[in-house]
Amino acid sequence: MEPWNRTKPINPIFLSRIQAALSLGMRALVGPRRLGDTLSVQGFGDSFYVPNGTPEELIARAARTNALDQDLWHRGIGRGRAVNLGKAWSERDGNAGEWWAKGLGRYINSVEREEAHKAINEWADGDAVAGHVGYGNDLFCTHDFAKDAGETSVFHCSNRDWLTTAYGLKFVTLPELAEQIAM
Repeated sequence: MEPWNRTKPINPIFLSRIQAALSLGMRALVGPRRLGDTLSVQGFGDSFYVPNGTPEELIARAARTNALDQDLWHRGIGRGRAVNLGKAWSERDGNAGEWWAKGLGRYINSVEREEAHKAINEWADGDAVAGHVGYGNDLFCTHDFAKDAGETSVFHCSNRDWLTTAYGLKFVTLPELAEQIAM
């Protein structure tokens, strides 16, 4: 079986959070890597994701999502951080031109392994932000302020400011979101 086809059980902590979110009527967004290709998620079924809408809505959402994904890439954040790191490690090991994801697995010590993990986490953060913009959401709820990652994070204050100015996305914490909903 191919590694990407293996089904691993969902961490019980995440599972309880997913179930709580679904009970509130929340649905998952489809990000840049899954546009038009949503999957039923381990027993949650098709209602796990926000519906695609009309083909025109899906195309417009994909265009917005991909535009931000490319802008993040050009800033070296989001997926761009992981791609750049993977390419650099491939080149270092004399394998320039190989698929960047393979290069990302070429870490040589625990420090580089942690760097790869952080780049993958940044990729996920960038996809989440791009997905929100694609769906036309104007709020992004997170408690992540990139304290350890600095400017290489989509959540760094300078990148948050840019995303607010360029895309109208406002970052809020859970208490701030709750306050806005109560208004």
